[in-house]
Amino acid sequence: MKILKFIVFWYFAGVGIALHLSLGAFWYLEPELAVTAWDRALFGLTERLKILAWVDSARKQLSDAAIFSRIPAWTPLPEGPQAPPPGYARIGERLFPSPAAALAALKPGETLDIGAGVYTTPWEIRVPRVAIVGQGHVVFERGAAQGKGNMVIAADNVLVRNIECRLIRVPDENGACIRLEGNNLTVEHVYFHDSEEGILAGAAADGRVEIRDSRFEHLGKGGQAHGVYVGGRELVISDSLFLASQGEGHEIKSRAAKTTIVRSVIASMNGVDSRLIDVPNGGELTVTDSVLLKGPNSASSDAIGFALEAGPGYHPVDRVIVHNNLILLDRYLPSRLLRLGDQKIATQVRGNVIVSRYRTDYDSTNTVFRSRQAAGLPDYPALPLTPLLPAAASPPPPAKGGRP
Repeated sequence: MKILKFIVFWYFAGVGIALHLSLGAFWYLEPELAVTAWDRALFGLTERLKILAWVDSARKQLSDAAIFSRIPAWTPLPEGPQAPPPGYARIGERLFPSPAAALAALKPGETLDIGAGVYTTPWEIRVPRVAIVGQGHVVFERGAAQGKGNMVIAADNVLVRNIECRLIRVPDENGACIRLEGNNLTVEHVYFHDSEEGILAGAAADGRVEIRDSRFEHLGKGGQAHGVYVGGRELVISDSLFLASQGEGHEIKSRAAKTTIVRSVIASMNGVDSRLIDVPNGGELTVTDSVLLKGPNSASSDAIGFALEAGPGYHPVDRVIVHNNLILLDRYLPSRLLRLGDQKIATQVRGNVIVSRYRTDYDSTNTVFRSRQAAGLPDYPALPLTPLLPAAASPPPPAKGGRP
């Protein structure tokens, strides 16, 4: 028995010494690989045992009002020369007693100007090449057409400008401010918030969706509804804010062949969101000159997901470009900057400033700081809007009505 104990003792002692020497040599000879392995092990452990995650108790005390009080409020554009009286609508020189009456008279190529007010009647737009323009503060709320959304657009080449939309809900829990069933939609200076979905493109929708100078906030439901959820040929987003998706929704979900995001802010803030950007079918994804903030309460470890459903090859080209952005990974748990499928995909993730407590797979091609303080940035939940989005502090001049 003594001999057996002696053998067992020295066996495990020898294995332990050899293991420690091997680990020490690995750490000395390949420090970057060693740190990466350690971070990945820590990532997996904290994902499974969330009690081990780093938590800043001060952040838990921040209310939604306190967080959003630091962000400039959305401001409607001033009324233009075509502004009808509050509650009325105008097409050219013709004045109508309500937007619904004007919509019934709308013809291709015309602009429908809406007077200031709150409107609960939903819209069905079936006339192509038209513009729906709010004059002053125009609010669409609560109403849903066909159990789908506040504006069901079954027409091509439609422009929606200067509209606030809120509180849209339907039995299927994907009530959208705009449900697109046509092709080629442009939204400009809209504020879609506190609904189940901002823009949802139906299965039949194709073409291009362009979002300019707009704000999408507190959207999402049950992990199936999102700030924006589109397919089609192309999604283009510029000078816009996507903030605090809820219900584990993504701020942006795009199945389009080409997705381009420039000069925009995509931020979890305090929302229980999922990914900031999800491109499940792959394609071409370009994100430049923007701010990405993965918030402390985000339910997903991924900031960006790419080709995780259909996989590479669904679209003719698969490519990811993430360049010249400020990326703040403020999640309590470790975060992946970019999650790809198993197959190799061409990626260019470089020239960004990344603030992350944990290492990323892209530290060598970007400027990385381990804290906001080290980067010279204010504490969470501050968002550096002014350098990227001067329009967030001062709204642009009113645009003339007209078709897109």
